[in-house]
Amino acid sequence: MINGVAAVWAVYSVLSKKISTFGYQTIRTTKRVFFYGILFMLPTLFVFDFHFEPERFENPVNLFNILFLGLGASALCFVTWNVAVKY
Repeated sequence: MINGVAAVWAVYSVLSKKISTFGYQTIRTTKRVFFYGILFMLPTLFVFDFHFEPERFENPVNLFNILFLGLGASALCFVTWNVAVKY
């Protein structure tokens, strides 16, 4: 399993390096990668019996945790990784 994850990350790094040579903005390519990731993960919601419960976000701690994970721990980290790979 770990070798598979490392292989996927290596492929992602090589592809992001190749994409950066085309002159696209780093944030734009990261947004596009996230969009396609979400698009291809949506069908799994039906396979794994997912139930969206918006009342979970009434608790501000849950809301801020999701925002931190989405913006800080995911988006910002991917952007900085792509910038590092570009240089």
